[in-house]
Amino acid sequence: RFPATVILALSAITFALVIGLSIGVLSAVRPHSPIDAFGNLIASLGSSIPSFWLGLLLILVFSIHLNLLPSFGYGGIEHLILPTIALGFLNVSKILRITRESMIDALSEDYVFEAYAKGLREKAVVIRHAFRNASVPIVTQTGLELGALLGGTVIIEQIFGWPGIGSFLLSSVMSRDYPVIAGFVLLIALIYVIVNILVDIIYIYIDPRIQPGGKTHA
Repeated sequence: RFPATVILALSAITFALVIGLSIGVLSAVRPHSPIDAFGNLIASLGSSIPSFWLGLLLILVFSIHLNLLPSFGYGGIEHLILPTIALGFLNVSKILRITRESMIDALSEDYVFEAYAKGLREKAVVIRHAFRNASVPIVTQTGLELGALLGGTVIIEQIFGWPGIGSFLLSSVMSRDYPVIAGFVLLIALIYVIVNILVDIIYIYIDPRIQPGGKTHA
């Protein structure tokens, strides 16, 4: 069951990163523009709409009325689309917000103006200079969200009939299988430890000031 949860979690976090990073960066580069307004709308909807409600809405529209996608089961990629959107939409709003805020702060730094003064194109300045320095809080948020997703998504897995560890936990709780519940708690703790270690390793590569052993270089 854990591989099924991993597939769903990675799919949801990838969806959230692609949408959240794209709109977040564009919103920061073009503040108070239509894309910024659209980003604020997506962020507000993502933080206010419950995942289970969105999942039911997606089933109603795309499975029942349009009959385009399956609403239940674990099989091909078509079974992954709806639960990915339902699970990842909240993460889209979180990553979008933190990306926009971090990019706005980075774009106001002196080194960005110096890069523009040297004649660098906007794309190079945004991606190579501003985004790299703004990515530390984004990586932190992504690690937290990925840890939560890998810990199991009980409601979404139940709604879409996804055979992951979340639905397995629910059945264990209903049957009072305490050893399984205890093992699940230990698994979640282990997942968070591993994710945090990976995040710390990524920090070293995205921020050259951070060196092994706690040394920093200005």
